[in-house]
Amino acid sequence: MKKTCLAVILLSLNLFWAKYSFAIDNNIDKPFYNFHRLNEAHGLSNNVINDILQDRIGFIWIATDDGLFRYDGANFLEFKNDEGNEKSLPHNSVQALYQDNENNIWALTDFGIGIFNQKTGEISRILPGDDLENLPHKSATSICSGGNGVNYQGTFGGGVVVADNGVFEKLIPKSDPDNIGLTNQLVTIVI
Repeated sequence: MKKTCLAVILLSLNLFWAKYSFAIDNNIDKPFYNFHRLNEAHGLSNNVINDILQDRIGFIWIATDDGLFRYDGANFLEFKNDEGNEKSLPHNSVQALYQDNENNIWALTDFGIGIFNQKTGEISRILPGDDLENLPHKSATSICSGGNGVNYQGTFGGGVVVADNGVFEKLIPKSDPDNIGLTNQLVTIVI
């Protein structure tokens, strides 16, 4: 009886070890992910996150309904609208983020675009207006590069805007019966 119990225990240990070592061998090439929860307790003023971007330097940029945040792996740096400061975000509700070829971070807000210059640490604004240097619609929701300095921006109610060397123009669908075009002016993503 003792020999049978000992044999069962040894067999069980062997099966356990075989299963454990098989599991280790099968996970050697798989990446290991470690998750950390970051919220108001860590410096975010809002948990509604609209977009996240990691720039070429390594910073994590977070677009929220209450400002733009840059995370360096330990701390958050907050960027918000300050009505008296023209070098602040145009609006606190940041919908989308984009990094251009010069490593500037574009924050598309509910009232224009804030462009953070990584070299100077300052924000410049592109606001809605009637001039060609201004946005034809106030709320930018998405952006993509078309190459050669041209980018396309989706807007909330203003269709698609083409930006070419600092000149903004609303993309007007052609009234061609064979070309369906935009059925409405709400564009949430531009690819």
